[in-house]
Amino acid sequence: MELRTYETILVLDPQMDQSKIDTFVRKIEDLIINSGGEMIKRNYWGKKRLAYEIKRKQYGFYVYLLYRSDGKVIEPIEREFKLNESVLRYLTVKLNKAALRQLERELRKERAAAEPEKPAAPSQADATASKEPAAAGASVPEEPSEEPEKEKEKEEEGVSQESAEKTE
Repeated sequence: MELRTYETILVLDPQMDQSKIDTFVRKIEDLIINSGGEMIKRNYWGKKRLAYEIKRKQYGFYVYLLYRSDGKVIEPIEREFKLNESVLRYLTVKLNKAALRQLERELRKERAAAEPEKPAAPSQADATASKEPAAAGASVPEEPSEEPEKEKEKEEEGVSQESAEKTE
């Protein structure tokens, strides 16, 4: 059984309670997982204005689901959407190779952002603490100064201001 990657976007009634939205989304996730699929990502995009009214609603609550599954799970999921009156619209798409490559890049960026960052430039208090090991014989790499970059920016601003004055 080959798992394919799908994304589903739901537009729900904006008057639903958050708890009801969570319950409904969990039900859909359970359908995916029980059919042998796996959830990759779920995002609540929140309440947004619709381009046109749907069922006399001007706003909708958007939910994004990204998952891997065989194609058999799509039919039961969409049946749930059709039976639930709170679902204004839905769209399920199978991702192609180009979309999968883009998705992998985005997921890598998200993982890198979620990982704890290495400490950047030390603060004043940290600077005194880092000097102590250096005195004991340990080497501490020096941070590049930001002053040359700031000077370049000031020079560029000065050049752009001079050219603006000449054109006036």
